[in-house]
This record gives sequence, C-alpha cells and structure tokens, in this order.
Amino acid sequence: MNEAQPLRRSFIAGREALFLWVVSLLVFMFGIWHQPFINFETRFAVFAQEMLLNGLTLFPTTYGKPYPDYPVTSTVLIWLFSLPFGQVTKFSAVLPTALASATVVALTYKLFAEYSREWGILAVGFEFLTVTFLADARSISLDQIVSAICLSAFYLTHMSYRKGLALPMKRLVFLLLSGFLIRGPIGVVLPAGVVLSHLLATSKWGVVFKFAAWSAVTLVACATVQLGLAWIIYGQEFVNDIIKMQAVSRFADSAPLPKYYYFSSSLWNYALSYPIAISVALMALYFKFIKRSTIGNKEHSSIIMILLCWIAILFVGLSIPETKKVRYLLPAVPALAGLASYAFINNDLSLMKWVRRCSSLVLIILPFLAAVLVYTQKGRFESFGLNHNVAMGVFLSLFLANISMAIFQYRNEPVLSAAFMFINILAALYLKIAIVEPIDLRLHDTSKFVGRIESLIEKNPGNLLFYKENPDGLPIKYLVNAKADIIPEFIVDLESIKNSRTAVWLLAKETNLDDIKKALINTSSVIYRERFGDLPYLAVFVPAAPHDPVPSVRALP
Repeated sequence: MNEAQPLRRSFIAGREALFLWVVSLLVFMFGIWHQPFINFETRFAVFAQEMLLNGLTLFPTTYGKPYPDYPVTSTVLIWLFSLPFGQVTKFSAVLPTALASATVVALTYKLFAEYSREWGILAVGFEFLTVTFLADARSISLDQIVSAICLSAFYLTHMSYRKGLALPMKRLVFLLLSGFLIRGPIGVVLPAGVVLSHLLATSKWGVVFKFAAWSAVTLVACATVQLGLAWIIYGQEFVNDIIKMQAVSRFADSAPLPKYYYFSSSLWNYALSYPIAISVALMALYFKFIKRSTIGNKEHSSIIMILLCWIAILFVGLSIPETKKVRYLLPAVPALAGLASYAFINNDLSLMKWVRRCSSLVLIILPFLAAVLVYTQKGRFESFGLNHNVAMGVFLSLFLANISMAIFQYRNEPVLSAAFMFINILAALYLKIAIVEPIDLRLHDTSKFVGRIESLIEKNPGNLLFYKENPDGLPIKYLVNAKADIIPEFIVDLESIKNSRTAVWLLAKETNLDDIKKALINTSSVIYRERFGDLPYLAVFVPAAPHDPVPSVRALP
C-alpha cells in the first residue's frame, strides 16, 4: 500500500500536468492569429518565409544568403507549421515556442507536485507571473525552447536521483543534441550546466566527469558537423561568420554590460519570481551555513539547495560573456518559480512566514496598482485606441476579489495562496494581451508603412534601396511584411544613384534628409514622409536618368 501511494500520486500529477499543458498552450496562442510580426521576431519570420519560397536549406537565409547566427532547426519547425496555411503567419511562427512554453509549465508542475500538489500549483503560478516568461511564451523565442530542454534534462536527472537509478545518459545526450540543433553551442552549454549543477549539489562526483565528457563530445561533434557543412556549401568565409557570431562575438561586445547585470536587472525582468526567490535563497543559505540546520524537512532542504545550484550556475555562467540578453536567463525560470513558491509551502519558520505575508500583500495590491497606472495614463490609453474605463474596471474587480478572499479565507492559507495566484494570473494575462501587446503592435507594426510603399512602387516601378542601414536591422522589418518577392540593395554613397539607368525608391531615416538633399539637388525627386515602426522615415523617388518624368503623386498622410 505504501509503495502504491507514490505511484498513484505520480500518475495523478501526470494527468494534471497534461491538463495544464493544454490550458497553457491555449493561453499562449490566444489572439495571436491576426497579429503582425514586430521587433526581434521579424528575423525568424523572414527565415521561414524564404524557406517557404525557396525550399528546405541547411542554414536559414535572408536576402537569399545564409545567416550564420542560428541553426536551421527552428526555421524548419516554423516552416512545417506554416505549410498547411500556405504562408508564414504569427500563429504558425509562435506555435513551436508556445508548445515549448506549455511543456515548461507542465514539467514544472510535475516536478514540484512530486513533493506536494500545492507546491506544483504555486510554482506554475509564479511562472505565469514572471514578466519575461509570459512575454516570450507569446512570441518567437528560441531561448524558451532551450528552457524546455533544460527543464527536461533536470527532470530526468532529478527523478533518477530520487529513485536511486543511474543517470539516463543517452536521453540526456539526445537533449543536448536537440539544444544544439535549436540554439547552437549555447543550446548545449546551458542544459549541460543545469545537469552538472544537480550532480554537484548531490555530490555525484564520478558521474560529474562522465557527463561533462559526454557534453564536451556532443558539443565538439555538433560544431564539427555544422562547420563542415558550412564549409562544403558556402566556403571558409561563412565558417568564419558562424564562429564569430555563435562564439567569439559573445565575448567581444563593443559595449559590454556590467558583470552584475543579470543579478540587478532580474529584479524587474524576472519579477515576481526573482525577488521572492532571492529572499528564500538567502534564508536557506543562512540556515545551512550559519545556523548549521535545514530550512525544512530533509526532502525539501535537498531540492532547495539543488535549485540554488541551478540558479547560481546559470546566473554566474551567463555573466561571464560580455554579450548579455534578458532572454538568455529563461532556463532559470522554473527554478526561480519553485524557490519563490516555497515561501508559501514552508509553515515552520517564522522568517518564512514574514516573506509569505509580504508576498501575499504584494499579490493583493498588484491589481490595484495596475488600475492606478491605467488611471494616471488614461490620456495615452486613448491615443492607442484603448478604453481605460474597461481596463480600470477589470483591475479593480480583481482587486476586490483579492480583498474578499483575504477576508473570508484568511484562516485557510493554502486556499488563500492559490486564490491570490489565480486572480493575479488573470490580471497579468489581461495586462499582457489586452494592453501591452496592442500598444507594442501600435508602436512597432511596420505592415502599414510597407503596404503604402509597395503601392507607390506598383504605380511607379523602381528598384528598392536602403541608405545607411544594417541589412540585419530595419530592412528585415520591411522584408517580413513585403508581399512581393524582393531583394533590396544597400548603399552608403548617394552618388551611385545620381545617374542610375533605372528608377529608384530610396528608403532612409529622416535624419539623413540633409545628405539626400545635397546629393540629389540637381536630380528630380519626390520625397514622402512616414513612420516606419517607431522611427520617422523617408521614401525618395529618383527617376531614371535622364528621360523618366517625375511621377505626379501626393505625399502620404
């Protein structure tokens, strides 16, 4: 009977994790279909668009040329999901990330539900309340897929440890291989680091060296195959580009952030999990090294220290390279959420009760603070076409629900904690989907600009040129929304188009207007002004020399 109970609990946790996976997937994909591509995700959309147009390739491409910074696997996934629709849509492009994010949610629940159902529920709740996690779950994020791989590797390692079994080396190596296929070298290094942190925390010294050797072999083998294929197909120059972008450039940033960047910026980028997790971590370290005791029972103390090692190895390891991106820390989210939620699980320590009460107070007032923010910014809300009265009504209703739960369930802490978590998840989802995303789309959507330029080019055909633009920057945002299959040109010298035998449409930032006027002072041209995303931009028509007449078209509004 005693042996059957853990098996039954594990089976029930598995079914509940599957339910959470389905619900999370629906949440992450809700309202995505008609959204345009913006910001960083435009690059991956272009990769998939070119693959859909030109067929499968071994490396992603932009402007028909191979792109060195990412393996092709993520592009292939988006391409596969786009095939039924005949085009790359936001839905098909985000789906791989949403599937990975839902897997993170489900596995997080399964991991902590092995200890207690309440811990699993609260850990999932903190994931939804983690700013960067929720934002990336509804976008194209390779780092979110790496996060799912890291958590899967940790889960396999931890379950083998709890059951006294050998480390599942073959499955872990497969996960490392998957990480490389998705993200390159960092896709191997991060899962390997997470597994090694567990082995070190549990003093599995013999297995540490064995797994480290397998990780190194996997990394070298994958890199060798990748570079070999690059050399065979595109030559030595492309091999050098891959080495530079996937390895060398991460240690040679021209404007490096400070080494403590992740430790400080996570206070808001990974709130609410990170600040509360830090409190629990400090308490756990105090009890272990100062008081020489444990923060909870033996099982809880063990997993807490393992989670601390997981977080430490990612934060410290990722702080070494000079290139630092907020999204790189996504694999730490399950550990941060598990650590933060422990403040609501431990009922033995008086210090932990203070952390729990302070955290509960924050959860209670968060919807109210959101309502205050909406009220103070109601003028800006209206400028974005949002109804501030509706938003205030939603947040105030959720705040009143928090107050009601605090009054009527104050003696039942497990129910109270779960209720606060659920209410705040609703508030976070409403804030993200109904407010933040529409504002982001309004500010950064380039589809209207591209549509207007394309209509002008259709009326007055000409080559498309970008002036003083990095091909990997704003032009990608143009390309992702272009209906026509075009490959623009890039120039830094305006003299080259003065006597062009074909008409030219020149796109440039408005800050370059003086340069354009000086260079084209004796050349007939018509200038149009429009916002390209969030930047004032110019569209300049330069007729073919010397016979093409200036088109009679009015400036865009």
